Order: sequence, then C-alpha cells, then structure tokens
Amino acid sequence: MRLRIEICANFNQDMAAFLLLASPPRAGTFQCDGFCGWPGRCVSGILAAMKQSLAVLVALLVCGCASSNQRDQEADGAYPGAEVAHILAAPTRVEGWNFVRPDGTIITDPPIRLLDLSVAGELRSILMDQETYRTLSRGGGFVPSLGFRLWRDNQSVDVILSLGNDQMMLRYPTMTGQPTTSLASVTAAHDRLLRLAHKAFPDYPK
Repeated sequence: MRLRIEICANFNQDMAAFLLLASPPRAGTFQCDGFCGWPGRCVSGILAAMKQSLAVLVALLVCGCASSNQRDQEADGAYPGAEVAHILAAPTRVEGWNFVRPDGTIITDPPIRLLDLSVAGELRSILMDQETYRTLSRGGGFVPSLGFRLWRDNQSVDVILSLGNDQMMLRYPTMTGQPTTSLASVTAAHDRLLRLAHKAFPDYPK
C-alpha cells in the first residue's frame, strides 16, 4: 500500500501526523496518489476496515482543503489584493480630488472634497471586477485626472486615476503598517470611470 498526501498548510496538523504524510505540506495544494497494492482476492475484515477508514479520511482531507483554499482565495482575492478589498467591502467615508479644470488644464494641488458614499460603491464595483485590468494601458506618463480616498474606520486607500492613458495608482497600508503603491491598467473600464468622474465631480470636463 502506498499513500501520499499533500495538504494545505492550515489543515489540522494532528490529522496530518496521524496519516503519516510522505512529504511536507504545500499551501493550497493536495495530492492523493490513491491506494495501491490492496490484495485482489481476499481482504481480511481488519484490513478492509482500515481501507474504508483511510478512504473517509482522504475524503475529509479533500473537503477540508477545498473549503480552506476557497476561503483563502475569497480573503486574498486577485488584484487589488486583500488589504484594499477589505476597505472597499464596507467603506464608511469617501473623499476625492479633481485635478482637471473645466478648460482641461491641470491643477497640481486641488482641495479634497467629501463625496457621496454611493461613489464608493460604484468604485468598488469597478475595482473588484477583474475585467477592468484585462487590457493594456496606453503609453505616456502618469498625469492625475482625479482621485478618491476611501475610508473604512481608520484605514484608507487612495485611488488616483490618469484617464488620459487609463492608468490607476493605488496607495494603501500593508499588514506591517507601511504604505505601498501599485500601478495598473484600467483601459477596459475607461467609460465606467469617466461616468463616475462626472457623478463625483460635476465640474469634471465632458
């Protein structure tokens, strides 16, 4: 008989020890090569019971890992990541900047404005949609068009958009408390973001 199982890293370690794992666990994966070499003619009652018990345990491993992996994926998610997703999930306040005057010229240091909370909901819908990031942005430097600061209690994320070439800059705190910045293309969501810009800032150029 040969049994080889790799389990997700956060699975019950007592169960892992009981099953005498042949190799160390790797997060997010499991592999079972199956039961090999069971006698083909007659199996004693004890051996049959052991086989049935191990089969049940393997099924539990699969279910446990699958559900755990699903929870991890839901928590971590894809871009923009767990930290940003946590803030976007239940924002308590949203503020913003309009960097573009009605005549199209750029303001380098516009005043921050308090915005309607519904803006945060629409922005969340755009940023959590993975289709938003499917298309490459256009060339050129990053020139801020508008920005949003979303708060969840005392945590915040800054979303700065360069709609001239469809790029987005995120600035948010990491688990260590240190801020980090990331850049992404939002070309596929250009029209949705432009509509949001006009809703949030009526003076944004048409």
